Amino acid sequence: MSGEPALTARQFIAVSDLPRAWAIWAGGWTFCKLVRLFETVDIQRFREPIELLVSFREADITDPQREIRVAAVDAVSGSLREIPSQVWDDSRRKGERLCRLAFLADVAHHGDATFLIFYGNPHAEQPEYTTDLNVNGSGYHLRIENEHFVVQLAEQMGQIERITSKRQHGLELYAGGKGHGEPPTIDWAHD
Repeated sequence: MSGEPALTARQFIAVSDLPRAWAIWAGGWTFCKLVRLFETVDIQRFREPIELLVSFREADITDPQREIRVAAVDAVSGSLREIPSQVWDDSRRKGERLCRLAFLADVAHHGDATFLIFYGNPHAEQPEYTTDLNVNGSGYHLRIENEHFVVQLAEQMGQIERITSKRQHGLELYAGGKGHGEPPTIDWAHD
C-alpha cells in the first residue's frame, strides 16, 4: 500500500460528541470520520465511485471489513442514511490500521455532500449490501455488470477481455486482435 491516507488516524470524532440524533443512529459505534466532497466542474454526480485511503488508530478498530459503515448526511433534513461501501487492502503500519474504502456518492453540480465513516464496534456483523452487481457465467468465463460497466472475462484464464462503459457513450476497451484466437498475453513463443 503506498501513499498517505486521505483521512489520517488522528482525524476522528467520538460518536458521543455527535448531535443526539446521529449518536442514537450510530448506536454501538465509538468513532467516526467526517468526509466532505465538493463538485467543482459543474457536473451533477450521481452514484459516483469514491475511493479513499483511510487510517485508524490500531486500538480503535478490530476488523475494518466488518466494522466500517458509511452514512450519507441528507442535505435537507440532516438525517443519516447508510450507504453500501467496500473495504479492502487492510494493513498495519506504525500502530495504525490502513485500508481502502469505496462507496458511491451523490453530489449536486457546484455542490457538496457530507459522509460519516463509522468504526470502533467490535460486535458489528459483516454487512450484506444489496447492489446492482450482476455476475453471469461459469468458471473463468464471466460477464460482470453494474450500472457503470460491463466486464467480460476471458474463458481460458479469467483476465479482463473487454470493458464497456455505460456512461461514456459505450466506450469499449478490448484486448483482442489478430493472433491465435486466444485472449491476448498468452505467450505462444515457447510452445
